[in-house]
This record gives sequence, C-alpha cells and structure tokens, in this order.
Amino acid sequence: MKRLFFIIAIGIFAMATVTAQNADAVKKYEAAATKASKEAAVTAEKATMAAEKAEMAAKDEKKVTLREFHPTSENANKLVVLWTSGEADVAHRMVFMYTHYAQQQKMWDEITLIIWGPSSRLLAGDVSLQKKVLAMKKDGVIVKACIVCADMYGVSDKFREMGFEVKGMGQPLTNYIKQGYRVLTF
Repeated sequence: MKRLFFIIAIGIFAMATVTAQNADAVKKYEAAATKASKEAAVTAEKATMAAEKAEMAAKDEKKVTLREFHPTSENANKLVVLWTSGEADVAHRMVFMYTHYAQQQKMWDEITLIIWGPSSRLLAGDVSLQKKVLAMKKDGVIVKACIVCADMYGVSDKFREMGFEVKGMGQPLTNYIKQGYRVLTF
C-alpha cells in the first residue's frame, strides 16, 4: 500500500509540476503574444503615418505643379486669343466680336491676338476682317502673327505693313501658358 501511495504521490507531484510548467509556458506565451501584438500595432501605426506623410507630400507636390502652370500672378488677368480658324464666320461672330468687346470693356488687363495657321490666309484676303483687326489694334489689342504660317501663305510683308508683329510664335505661346496667361483658342 505504501508503494501504491508512493506511486500516487509521485503521479500527483508530476501532474502538479507539469501543470505549473504549463502555466508558466502559457504566461510566457501570453507575454510574448502581447509584446508581438504591441510591436505590430506600433509598426502599423508607423506605416500609416508614413503613408499619410507620403500622401501629403504628393498633394503638396501636385499643388506646386499646378501653381507652376496656373499661377495667381500678375498675368492671370491677361488674355491671349489664339486665332487658327480659316472660317470667316468664326472670325466675325466669335473671335473678333469677343476680343474687341472685351478690350473695349477692359475685361482684361491685356489682350493679345495671335494670328496662326489658316487664319493668316483668311485675314490677308478679306478687307473687312483687316479693318476689324486694325480697329482692335487701335483700341489696344496687341496683334501678333506666326511668321512660319504667314510665310507659308506669303503674307508676312502684308502683316508687317499693317503694323503686326510677325515672328516665330511657338516659344512665346509656350511662355504665355507657363506664365499664367489665359489662352482662348478659336
């Protein structure tokens, strides 16, 4: 019996030891899991903050880009009318009607009319349009013509005689856009 009692006692002791060891293991596991969870939360928070910071930087960069092409500057109230159409009706009822009226009413600080492409040929051959452009010029509209287009139609000298500035207009047009001028194309 003593032997049975001894075996039972050893069994109980072994079970108690295993249970205590299991409890310690569970506590260690819970502590490790809690620590890992906290570290993961910190890492996730850092990642979220980094993503928000990157998003804000991208928005700021976008704002800078927009400001470069659409600045609120001294040029924001200046208009460039790019006249390319070779149709007389468009010239009479759209381009000239608005451009001249806007100049007379001082809607813009400055208005520049650029004669480009087929409008060169149309203007050179239409006296009524020439009179309207000269009237706009007299009222303060700045008139320029693309020399490449005017040369193609053989009208550069005629435009110079009318007092228009005739020169390459690709770079000036690009500059107008980049400097914040408003550009209206017909």
